[in-house]
Amino acid sequence: HILMGTVWPEDTAFARWVLDFARACVAVNGFLGARIGMFGLRPERVETSLINEVALVQRFRQRVVNIPLSEVFASANARPQGDHRVLATLNEMKREADCRACSEGALLKAARLELALRECFRERELSAAALSCLRDMQEVYGICACLTLSRLTQEGMMTSCEADVYGALTMLVQYLASLRTTVPCLIEWAIQHQELENVFLAWHCGNASASLAADPDAIVVREESIMSRIVGPERAQCAIEFQLKPGMVTLCSLAEHDGEFKMLITRGEVIRSADELRGTWGWVKVPDLAGLHRTLAEQGFTNHASMVHGDIADAVEAFCKFVGIQVVRM
Repeated sequence: HILMGTVWPEDTAFARWVLDFARACVAVNGFLGARIGMFGLRPERVETSLINEVALVQRFRQRVVNIPLSEVFASANARPQGDHRVLATLNEMKREADCRACSEGALLKAARLELALRECFRERELSAAALSCLRDMQEVYGICACLTLSRLTQEGMMTSCEADVYGALTMLVQYLASLRTTVPCLIEWAIQHQELENVFLAWHCGNASASLAADPDAIVVREESIMSRIVGPERAQCAIEFQLKPGMVTLCSLAEHDGEFKMLITRGEVIRSADELRGTWGWVKVPDLAGLHRTLAEQGFTNHASMVHGDIADAVEAFCKFVGIQVVRM
């Protein structure tokens, strides 16, 4: 239960409490019974994406829907390049970002992949999804999925990379708690700034949605910075890159141990930077970075977090209390 006490109806604190309660209720409604698509297998060395499906079923009535990448690739490849939906998606991507660094063939692959995944979301009635984006995506299909994931998330289909189901669920919670007014992005948060105190790099290969860009005119789509060194730049095209817009953010990370779930919740602020970095990124200032990183290690949280613009920390905490997730506030 959440108790505020006796207040005047016109009190701004009361209005904020009612809004947080509404946010939490929307998140609970969408979280319980969610169907999470898992496209492909967890990459071999990404042990941080291990999940407990039994606990998800028992605690939250959730189901992980396993969908082979071969099925997705077959659906994508079956779409003619001249299909009006493929061409419309291609034109949307070109309006959204500077895509000149990518070949037309790679962009068409991204458009067909997006349509195939959209169809999966619709036909399988998915609430969110996690996609295995390493090696098979590049070596079999021929591109990186970063741009596709960013666009799906922008349209309300929360999709994480590296087959991170808990990451996708955290994105779903944040999106619902924002009342679907803004989209989150999955980030790595283990790199601290070399000079600024209590500042870390919120970064990923290139998966954030274009609406989160600090400068909409500076969004580019190009080869992904890491996989291009492994499979070659031709097979690693279609990562979206930009600096994240400044402002207050809420960061959350969901973890599980022996069937019990906990959520790390903290606030931060994305600050402007003159740096030129790869991927989608932003420097985030928090009250106590050393304490945050210590909590990650001691409490068993992973290198991934979901970050959303705005302050919804109290709403996410209320959501956790309603569904029985332990709260770790920083």
